[in-house]
Amino acid sequence: MKSRIFLLLVFLGISSVVSEAAQIMYERKYDPNKLVLHTLQNAARAKYGTEYKISFHIMDSLIANSVPDEITDPYGTLTGCILFQAWNKSQEKNDAKDSVVTGMFKNGQIIWDDYPGTKADFASALFVTKDINNDGEVDIIQLENDFILRTKQGEGISYLWILSWNGKRGKIINEIDPITRQSMIVVSDVCDLVDFNGDGIMEIRGTIENVWQEYFPNLKPHTLPFITYGWNDSKYGYYSSIHQIAGDEFYPANLLNVSVCCDVTIHNNSYTYKYTWTNKSSSKQGINDIYICGLEDTSSNFAPDGWEATTSRYLGGRAFFSTTGDPWDAIRPGVTLAGFATISSAIPTIAKYYVQGWRESTSGGVNDNERRSDILTNSVTGYTLGTTDTAKQVSAKIFLDTLLSYTRQSVTLGWLKSKRDDDREGDERSDDGIVRNIEKRIEKAKKELVKGDSVKARQELEKLVKKVEKLYKRTGESEKEKHGNETVISSEAYALLKYNAEYLIDRLPREKGRKKGEKEK
Repeated sequence: MKSRIFLLLVFLGISSVVSEAAQIMYERKYDPNKLVLHTLQNAARAKYGTEYKISFHIMDSLIANSVPDEITDPYGTLTGCILFQAWNKSQEKNDAKDSVVTGMFKNGQIIWDDYPGTKADFASALFVTKDINNDGEVDIIQLENDFILRTKQGEGISYLWILSWNGKRGKIINEIDPITRQSMIVVSDVCDLVDFNGDGIMEIRGTIENVWQEYFPNLKPHTLPFITYGWNDSKYGYYSSIHQIAGDEFYPANLLNVSVCCDVTIHNNSYTYKYTWTNKSSSKQGINDIYICGLEDTSSNFAPDGWEATTSRYLGGRAFFSTTGDPWDAIRPGVTLAGFATISSAIPTIAKYYVQGWRESTSGGVNDNERRSDILTNSVTGYTLGTTDTAKQVSAKIFLDTLLSYTRQSVTLGWLKSKRDDDREGDERSDDGIVRNIEKRIEKAKKELVKGDSVKARQELEKLVKKVEKLYKRTGESEKEKHGNETVISSEAYALLKYNAEYLIDRLPREKGRKKGEKEK
């Protein structure tokens, strides 16, 4: 989930400047009798000297009272721990500390520290604790204001520090300037934690305005004022290998491996298209946006709870969106979700789909053309069933060519398997496979139409419908008995062939020479 760092941080419902004064308030809130303070002071002064001052975080209290997904303990290694800072009062100069010892206190003793310390200052309100580099250790992240530079320019500048903790020892994992001993992760406004490429390792994306180039001449990405810091398998910092995310750039949304099943039924001359989506376990994102191309019409669209169903102004056809913006409400890897549906009077056709994964919000796409381009180029695609525009009248012969094309495309898409047909009937005397026998029915119907015999053409199509229904029934029985190798026709191929054939049958005369609708004598 995206995490926002503000220089004015809202923490535990209290708005406060990130400063030592704010932290003292939290100390008092969770340690009203100063028992923790006195215990820590005694331990620190016994180890470092009597002139040392203390500030601390009772991690159990912060975790229990944090907003979701901010102060977390993913591996249970922060339980019972108190993160503390100790510094010599004589080293305080102009609101800055020359060196600060960071340590962990647990069960009445200091179990780790980085004495003699660094410039890191974890004393004020923490930003986040989570595993940001996916290494199995919790990372404690803090923004430290540089109040001296702030007073010079009137704008804030902050250093981001990252302490990795495994339950026994800690280590700073951000690059540190060897001369100033300050963190080399510098931001002047806000920061995001983002997983740009979906590999489970987060990047740190912030801004650094031009006014700060005098002080940080090495931080000059082409994306200014935006700057992205990343992980190099050892430290977080500004590296040439890290992709710099521009201000108007769309984040990747195609880190998915998905499949869909479409089941179509008919009732009162309306077709109900039911979609079930599966996000395979190999995906790196949750499914968040679904587009199914097809007819732009007034169809009724439905979606499961937490999703919106509508018509897409970008591609036409159907569109389904997760509405909360929370990655946990997207279809997560390894999860299947049904309940997506369209009710339409239009018959099925093969339609392309575009699926996009959940990603951090982005400023990319200021107009519909940019958004449309992002969908077309930054998604995973495939085919399912959509709606055909039957308002465009075509001849029966052209319609049969389309039906033949559907058959062959179904084979290519894996919806129809070409195997030996052991259920031949009538004039089927060859050892042709199922697909070839279906093709022959359609070809015979077309030949009869060419000869002007619509009755025989109709009969061939009726045989085709019975054939498809029998194959689908056999497939259902095989799947019920878990004999997957017997599956020969999917719900998509069944709907394409059956409903398109029936649509044409209904428009062909029942008797030779009689026009549709003409009464029998």
